[in-house]
Amino acid sequence: SLLNHDELRVLIAHELAHAWQGRNLPATDIELAGWYDTPEGRDWLSLGLRFEDMWQPTTVPNALEDAANTVAWYYYDAGRLDAVRLTWAQRWLP
Repeated sequence: SLLNHDELRVLIAHELAHAWQGRNLPATDIELAGWYDTPEGRDWLSLGLRFEDMWQPTTVPNALEDAANTVAWYYYDAGRLDAVRLTWAQRWLP
């Protein structure tokens, strides 16, 4: 099915979040695995979040995607974020 306007905006923001996650990683790290070793990635992991706390488990398979969703929603509609994700976003995002 086609995405509506809002879904498309969030999807684009999500993909831009991956660019943010990879901004200081080597170009060869196409899976962005090195993000977990960045200060913001380590901080994200330290939160101990479970995907089902916020998103459908089948749509967010790992912490990298969960963080990208958080970034997307922070810029699109931060009111959808729980307090933990919102605080992390405020700490790390411009």
